[in-house]
Amino acid sequence: MSRFKFEEETTINYFSPQEMYIDYKKKKIKGIINYQSEMVDKYMNEGFYKKDVALELPTGSGKTLVGLLIGEFRRITEGERVVYVCPNNQLVNQMVDKAINEYGIDAVGFTGSKENYGSEEITSYLSSKKIAVTNYSSIFNINSFFSESDILIFDDSHSSENYIASNWTLNINKYEHSDFFIALSESLKSVINNASYKRLVEESSPSSDDSWNDLVPMAKQNIIIDDLYEIINTKVQNTNLFYPWENIKDKLNICNIYLSKQDIVIRPYIPPTLKHKPFKNAKQRIYMSATLGNSGELERTVGVGRINRISVEKESIPSIGRRLFIFPNVKFPTEQNYEVFRKIKSKTPRGLILVERNVIAEEIRSKISEKDPNIQLYNAKQLENSIEEYENDENAVAILANRYDGLNLQDDACHFLLLSGLPTGRHLQEKFFNYRLSTSILYNERLKTRITQATGRCTRSTNDYAVVMITGRDLENIMLSKDKQKLFAPELRAEIKTGLDVSASARDIDDLVDIANLGLTQSGDWDEIESQIIKKRNEYRKTDNDNSVYEQLYKVAKLEVEYQYHMWMNEFLEALEVVEKIIKELNARSLGGYRQYWNYIMGSIYDLLYLEHGGPVYKNKANEYYDNAARYSDTITWFRNLKTKDKDVSFTDKIEESEVGSVVDRIESSLSKIRVTRKTSIIEQEAHDIISLLNDKGVKFEEGMEKLGNFLGYDAGNAESGGAPDPWWVLNEKLCIVSESKIYESDSKIIPLKDVRESAGHPNWIREHIDNLDEDADILNIFITNANKIDNIAKVQADGIYYLNKVRIIDFAERALAVVKTIKKNYTSEGSMTWREYAKEELVKSKVTPKDYIDLVKQYELNELD
Repeated sequence: MSRFKFEEETTINYFSPQEMYIDYKKKKIKGIINYQSEMVDKYMNEGFYKKDVALELPTGSGKTLVGLLIGEFRRITEGERVVYVCPNNQLVNQMVDKAINEYGIDAVGFTGSKENYGSEEITSYLSSKKIAVTNYSSIFNINSFFSESDILIFDDSHSSENYIASNWTLNINKYEHSDFFIALSESLKSVINNASYKRLVEESSPSSDDSWNDLVPMAKQNIIIDDLYEIINTKVQNTNLFYPWENIKDKLNICNIYLSKQDIVIRPYIPPTLKHKPFKNAKQRIYMSATLGNSGELERTVGVGRINRISVEKESIPSIGRRLFIFPNVKFPTEQNYEVFRKIKSKTPRGLILVERNVIAEEIRSKISEKDPNIQLYNAKQLENSIEEYENDENAVAILANRYDGLNLQDDACHFLLLSGLPTGRHLQEKFFNYRLSTSILYNERLKTRITQATGRCTRSTNDYAVVMITGRDLENIMLSKDKQKLFAPELRAEIKTGLDVSASARDIDDLVDIANLGLTQSGDWDEIESQIIKKRNEYRKTDNDNSVYEQLYKVAKLEVEYQYHMWMNEFLEALEVVEKIIKELNARSLGGYRQYWNYIMGSIYDLLYLEHGGPVYKNKANEYYDNAARYSDTITWFRNLKTKDKDVSFTDKIEESEVGSVVDRIESSLSKIRVTRKTSIIEQEAHDIISLLNDKGVKFEEGMEKLGNFLGYDAGNAESGGAPDPWWVLNEKLCIVSESKIYESDSKIIPLKDVRESAGHPNWIREHIDNLDEDADILNIFITNANKIDNIAKVQADGIYYLNKVRIIDFAERALAVVKTIKKNYTSEGSMTWREYAKEELVKSKVTPKDYIDLVKQYELNELD
């Protein structure tokens, strides 16, 4: 505390933050550099009086100093309360330390419960004597201390979606809230299909990574809205879910309910932040971002439709460090990944491992403890208050789960990063739009940012360098996909491409480690690698990407935010007008799934109006828009949920080309599990093996039929128990094709009664043992054989059984395999609407859709044979 008290002027007249900063004699840096000064000038000229301003500066370019200077200038000259907001406590502590000890700017940190905030710290913030630094959770909670702030500066706003949305999100986890999860599942049972219900309640481990997810149509959830409300209102008491429930409980009818095997998530599509007092009341909100993107990602994230964007020319910002990417699984099996890691680690004192989930982090921790006990291990908690101990350790590895940003290891803190698994941080809403609606393009900007952030943890300044080892199939497939590579900045894209090339050139593990060591020492043949990176970077800078799709998304982002607030205020007629504009704007082919989602929303709003006012007009309009969306179900299977059921006609009798979406779903899912570098060889080998097995007999033929079904996109299975059928193919919850395969020694064999009886019992077996079928599902029973005659006494037992000759199934298999092989080889990445439409068109054109197969199967009935 100061010994002296001086009367101070109410305001200090500085003309600019740069002029002000000259007087800060405690700073350890020389001052603000050119491009930072340019950004400050642009803010002063273009953003000072705006309500919402976004400042874009790449990772490691010093955006923190820019934000602090702007905040400090406003605090001093305007007497405003300034809050600098960070993603987590570790960054709060790091920010305060850096502000005071490096930049010479007084700041005070606020973490933990507000009841524990110090009185001096509170006074210094409330009286505008110091900048307050806190985390997102302290702003976005039901009783925030910072409800009367003047200026909110959000750091890393590009990765803030989960922090912000959590204030309006109920995440009911099967293991953390088991009774709650079960109660909701039972309530939802009446409005979701049987297959979805069984997926919800079936046993699965917390570490399982099942990609299944679903969305309950809004009209259906409103049928049971009172029951849902009572269950939730009872179960949230005395839990951490009480607070977000308070924010959405009166708006449950307009929230989305997402389902997965482990979680039920209830939330609005866009967080209504402008209904949250601490956010709404701020005089100005500043969003600091490494990348603003072109698709309206920031607007959707923060719930603000109009944000003034400010950036500087990319060429004026020097490249931030250098990374040498190592892809061990381009050349070597995954079993050797740890050997690669430990050998590279032996060349450098400290390493950092970033993984997707805690269970993976624990597995790695156990392996290192067992195989390399001399390595000191650090976790996120240990790094939260200070990373000094880690930085001074000469043999250390930090292992963090789901923390792909918010950790800055610059200079010599760490030169070796292992990135294992896709840095998604994805919640169920994002997964649903990616996987079920094939709108991955909506989240491309987010994906790009996450990977850029993750790979830059150890390169935070111009002179930093790091070796970045990439493992994990999903991450590898994204980074090596030519389509996805185009998303990245030229510098990073060049580093990835060069890293792929040098990894592929490695003769053995030791050679790969030697290549990595070039990146660690920056010596030897390193100059050759550096020259190649620069060459590729300059080449990519000349490439023009088509941004027309992102421009559409950017335009509708403002409308989507407007829609969300109309819905929040129960202004349904106004919301209809906005959604109509959204639908008109979304005309790109790759946005087809997203456009139909908004047709679904249009129908849902009309349904809400029908519930509120009654009358056939609203209901008819709802059905009209549901039908518009359902027409797209040939490509996106979720839209089948919107179709009116025809209970008088069996599924197989009315099956259409639209059912091709079910097989495309599974083809895509299977491809996402294959490493892109091995895709072609695996596809060719699988197809070759299938034909070989089908040309055999007995068990091998059955194995071939099972593999054929899975390859073509059915959920195929086989069982060896007595009385069980031979392979069955499940198309969806409405149809299963079950077979009895009898390949006799002679084609002249007469099919005996016992074989027909065995086949006749298969539909009952399927209904008893296959869980992912609806109770009224059609079961198509077929008898596959090389024989063409049947015993007369067996004909009575053959009713309802179809006959398929082995020659005809092999002919179909050869045609179908050729088409599906090509489709699979042209696969780009998960969630691509363009690829899905291509796949559908090829299957239809080549007549190998589910409808074509069923037509083939139903040509002959078994009892019609001689």
